[in-house]
Amino acid sequence: MKKFIRGALVIGAVAALGLSGCSANPKTALSVDGKSYSVADVTRVSQQAGEMVGGPTDPAKIVGILAYSGAVEKVSKLLPQPATEEGVLKELKTLQEQGKLRQTTKPLDKNTIVFWKTLLVLQAIQNPTVKAGPQFKHALEHSRIVINPLYGKLDANGQITAANPRNVIFPTPQMPAGQ
Repeated sequence: MKKFIRGALVIGAVAALGLSGCSANPKTALSVDGKSYSVADVTRVSQQAGEMVGGPTDPAKIVGILAYSGAVEKVSKLLPQPATEEGVLKELKTLQEQGKLRQTTKPLDKNTIVFWKTLLVLQAIQNPTVKAGPQFKHALEHSRIVINPLYGKLDANGQITAANPRNVIFPTPQMPAGQ
């Protein structure tokens, strides 16, 4: 009985925060505002992103970026140049022409495009001339993010922590890398 009560209290506390560290389906890596990304989706994004950057990418870091995709979608229209799929593909092509990214052997998966869009918008929001930071923070606070514990967890401050013994914290738009 004590285990049941303790379990109910933990579940209630997590639900009250609007955050969850586990997924109802073990094949789901991440869910953002009702959009689910399967383990296979994350694997594909990781493989394509790795091909583009010229080395392996950690699926947990892919999940860490995709976790912000809901908030990014809400604020991307506020940017000086709204982030569209066409715009993202154009930016990626420019980066490839500059030698900063490599061409993939297969067309980009739709979730890979979402990943790059999220990453590009997160970078744009960090620019002091872009005034979308407060709206992004508001959108993030109202996002429903569920991460499979194999990839990490989302804490009460909205920080995504890796599922490893060192408890690495991925940088967020409010926290520049190196802090």
